[in-house]
Amino acid sequence: MNTIEITKIKIKNSLADVWYDEIYEDNNREGKYVNGAYLIHKDFQNAIDAFKPHFAKLLDLREGDIIKKKIEDYHEEAFANLVISGITFGGVGDDFGVCIVGTKTIRGGKVIPQNTPFEKVFDDNSDYKFRDHLNDCILRAKYEAEEYIINKKHRIGQMSIDYQGQAEDME
Repeated sequence: MNTIEITKIKIKNSLADVWYDEIYEDNNREGKYVNGAYLIHKDFQNAIDAFKPHFAKLLDLREGDIIKKKIEDYHEEAFANLVISGITFGGVGDDFGVCIVGTKTIRGGKVIPQNTPFEKVFDDNSDYKFRDHLNDCILRAKYEAEEYIINKKHRIGQMSIDYQGQAEDME
């Protein structure tokens, strides 16, 4: 049975583009891409938003200063000016890691795009003390991405009806 390995997730306007490798039984890989044609499910968005505190800490942003001992203990409002727009996974074994892409909105409404440095999740020499939680976020995001592309777990968008146009047709 073939398996897949998510390599990149890009979120824009509640749509997800997902890059992945399909791994065949003979260990050959084929890179594939799914264009985000469907709105992402709330669970997928929550999995992406869980990277916000890591984005802040890895970039040494002021928002990351509120995190002292546990990265799970934060208020979403503290990261309201941060948006995660992409996650790239790379490396194998001890070299496996992640790069988080996002934006920070500053006073005046200006938006600053930023990328975190590549953070190796299993590197014992890293001084980043929230690697276990970061790995949990990675596993959750990959799971939700697989649900999105394989099991078609999407959010149903609200349709609108043009009542004005119908009223004009009735006249």
